[in-house]
Amino acid sequence: MADRPITSWSVRELAHAVASAELSPVELAEAFLERAERAEPVVRAFAHLDPELVRRQAERAAAEVVAGRWRGPLHGVPIGVKDIVDTADMPTRYGSPVWPDIHPARDAAVVRRLREAGAVVFGKNTTQEFAVGIACAPTANPWDPRRVAGGSSGGSAAAVAARECAASVGSDTGGSIRIPAAFCGVVGLRPTGDRVPHDGVWPASPTLDRVGPIARTVDDTELLFRCLAGLPSTSDFPVPGLAGVRIGVVTDWLAESDDDVRDVVAEAIGLLERAGARLVEVTAPAMDLVGPAYRGVALHEVAAAHRAGAARGLLDHNPAILGAVAVGGGVDERALSAARNAVARIGRAWDALFTGHGLRLLLSPTVPFTACTPVDLPVLEMRAGSLTIPLSLSGLPVVSQPVGFANGLPVGVQWIGPRGADLELLAAARAYEGLTDWHTAEPPVG
Repeated sequence: MADRPITSWSVRELAHAVASAELSPVELAEAFLERAERAEPVVRAFAHLDPELVRRQAERAAAEVVAGRWRGPLHGVPIGVKDIVDTADMPTRYGSPVWPDIHPARDAAVVRRLREAGAVVFGKNTTQEFAVGIACAPTANPWDPRRVAGGSSGGSAAAVAARECAASVGSDTGGSIRIPAAFCGVVGLRPTGDRVPHDGVWPASPTLDRVGPIARTVDDTELLFRCLAGLPSTSDFPVPGLAGVRIGVVTDWLAESDDDVRDVVAEAIGLLERAGARLVEVTAPAMDLVGPAYRGVALHEVAAAHRAGAARGLLDHNPAILGAVAVGGGVDERALSAARNAVARIGRAWDALFTGHGLRLLLSPTVPFTACTPVDLPVLEMRAGSLTIPLSLSGLPVVSQPVGFANGLPVGVQWIGPRGADLELLAAARAYEGLTDWHTAEPPVG
């Protein structure tokens, strides 16, 4: 590790260095603060970053190490959180230019768990306003600052990719963890159901919202997921081989992707074949139900949250939320009931895809194109979630993982697992990661 800057070390490496007294939490904090000072003028991934607060947390963590009090697997490690997650010592702005700063009385449940594990809560990562959308301005993509980082957890993914923090906590409704993870070349997990608590996190769509980790490696993603979900941490990471594992490739989604994305994903599929995986071609089920289900549930819930603000003119600057209010506000009780029934049918259809083909995993592109420019975004925005929204409605756990580059921009794939099989899903993604080195690539920014 000595030949790499500290900010390029994995979360597990950093935590081990702190536990073994190889590094002090204060050294970690200063290294990441210096990195953020260089990268942040371009990336702009933080809505709030208070260096003195970071230093005070690091000093407390260092004093605990000296006293022999090791809190856990994140002790002294700088972790960001999305700016819709409550933090008692930092303001929460929800990505809004008009909403007044909120100073929560207490931390969100996930922040409490981070602190209990010893993490240094490094700052609040930018988000699309109220977690609706995929641009996440003013955040820029670390691989090409002319392009978007994705959203709404774009600040979290960009900060992790740019090595401004070791990992981050995001949220995903229709793809808000997975889309920026794919655009920025990092790993992001949308967990099953309520594995990670939502208390103290702004509810964009309570039915579909999930809180999850964003990190540079699958190993780090699992480490953070275990912390957020309140699961026991492990000192080792079991990595089964992929030989003989039946993996369904969602071929219609592959065909819908741009040529450059399809070529990269095809190379990843070839690598799986060489590793001995048994690939099965499948088609995404219940796609005719996706539009009505998403409009009837997600947009209805967004509309309910913002109807009053829209009526007062507080959201006139935000066409995405106004559009959601207009569409979702027209959903009556009968349509809402039908939409919820459609969500249940979508979940059963995806479950049947696993059982009907004897599959352990499914694989598809995360986004059918690479990170675009803000100018191109209005044309592409609806398409950006075309492969993530159906899986949000399915209720299955999904992890996005980088598998290569197209024209210098990251390409991600979605690994999809059976309901509740989050850890098994991560183990498979980690096995694939062990065959590649895409996760070690560093963007040029900073």
